[in-house]
Amino acid sequence: MTHHTEDVAAFEELFVSGVYDLPSAWGDMMPAKKIVDLGGNVGMFGLYAAIHWPAAKLVAFEPDPANAAKYRRMIADNSIACEFVEKCAGAADGTVTFAVGKQAHSHITDDGSGIKLPVVDVFPYLANVDILKVDIEGGEWPILLDKRFESNTSKLLYLEYHRHMCPVADFRGLAVKTLESAGYEIHHIFYNERLGAGVLHARRG
Repeated sequence: MTHHTEDVAAFEELFVSGVYDLPSAWGDMMPAKKIVDLGGNVGMFGLYAAIHWPAAKLVAFEPDPANAAKYRRMIADNSIACEFVEKCAGAADGTVTFAVGKQAHSHITDDGSGIKLPVVDVFPYLANVDILKVDIEGGEWPILLDKRFESNTSKLLYLEYHRHMCPVADFRGLAVKTLESAGYEIHHIFYNERLGAGVLHARRG
């Protein structure tokens, strides 16, 4: 973790403010054998997952080279078993342009700016997933809107959704509609129209 960067904010969100803690009405943490972390950043959620579900298999995606280096160090320093994929998460294999070096806000661009990076279809990695975390700065939309998303097996979803790359103006409404159509119950954590982002937890039986 580099001080005076957004690494500190990520640490505070997970380990001080408890943004990823489930609402008390949902009861205790549900068991999990497989957890997938899309948009791993520097590894704070990966560490959180290893603490709460130490026996679970962890799969993490993080394409930004600087972030990925920190995630790999977190894995090594904490002896965490993790399948780490240093590529963009998407709904199809290919190549995208990506703005790197923006810490937690590194993202796929839609104007051709940035560097070329590989993107891989995440759905094969989601086989038998119990917990899915998605925070990929707009790159979530091809995944959420793919017809395969409804049949993914995750019972718990942590999602940060964005105006960026959303195909409609009402990005919050589309996130809610998509998750409810997939059978999720939603608990809203944060929404800011000006910032163009929101955070929610979702679960299903």
